[in-house]
Amino acid sequence: MNALWSLHEGPPTFDFAAWLVCVRTLGADHIHFRDHGEIQRKKFPKEVAWQRFSTIMLGLTALSGCTWSRGPGGAGITSGYHAGTVQALYKELGRIWKFHNDYPGDKGYVTVTIRESFRNTIRNSSSAWKRFIRESKRRVVVIPESENDPMPFPQRMALYSNAEMNFGVNNGPMWLCAFSEAPYRIFNLAPTKELKAHYQKTGFPEGSQLAFRNDRQEMVWAKDDLETIMARIND
Repeated sequence: MNALWSLHEGPPTFDFAAWLVCVRTLGADHIHFRDHGEIQRKKFPKEVAWQRFSTIMLGLTALSGCTWSRGPGGAGITSGYHAGTVQALYKELGRIWKFHNDYPGDKGYVTVTIRESFRNTIRNSSSAWKRFIRESKRRVVVIPESENDPMPFPQRMALYSNAEMNFGVNNGPMWLCAFSEAPYRIFNLAPTKELKAHYQKTGFPEGSQLAFRNDRQEMVWAKDDLETIMARIND
C-alpha cells in the first residue's frame, strides 16, 4: 500500500517519524514523495531542507522498512505528523506500528542525546547534563543530535535499543525511542508558551504521556535543570 508525502507541504524534520508510524500502522509499505521541484522552507534554507530530506527523511524511510519513490503526482494514504496524531490513532485502533528494537550489541550503559541546534536555542540541552554525565555511576554514551552527527540511523537505533536508559531533551532523535520500545526520559517538552499551545492544539497537551508507552518510558515536562536531572540519576 502506498503513502503520500508532499515535499512542498510537509516539514523536513523528525515530525516525519510520527507520520511514518501512522501510515505504517495503516498498512503502508511504500512512500511516494510528491515533488514538484520545491521543498518546504519554513524552518530551513532550501539547501539545508534538501539535505535533511536526504539524511533524515530517507534515513527514517529505510529504518521503517519501506520502499520509496519521488516525483510529481502520486496517490496514497496520508496522515498527520504530530505526537497527538499517533496518540489518537492508537486510541482508535488499540495498536500502532513501532520501530523495531532487535539489535545485537553492547549493553550496560545509558545514553544522553545532546541538542545543540541553531534553531530554537531555548530547546537546547542545558549545562546541567555535564554534571549528570560526570556523576552518573553508570557508563554514559553521549550522542549528538542528528544534525551535528552523521551517525547512520540503524547505529543510532541500536544504541537506543540496547541502553538501560536514554536521557535527553525534546529533540528529533529521542522520538525514535518514543516510537519504539527503547527506554527513555525526555525532558523539557515545551519550554515556551508557544510550544505548550502547539502541543495543546495537536492533541498532546502539557503533562501528557503517550498511551502506548511501556513502564520504562516517560515524558518529563519539567525543564532539564540540575535538580530535575539529578533526581533521576538512578531512575
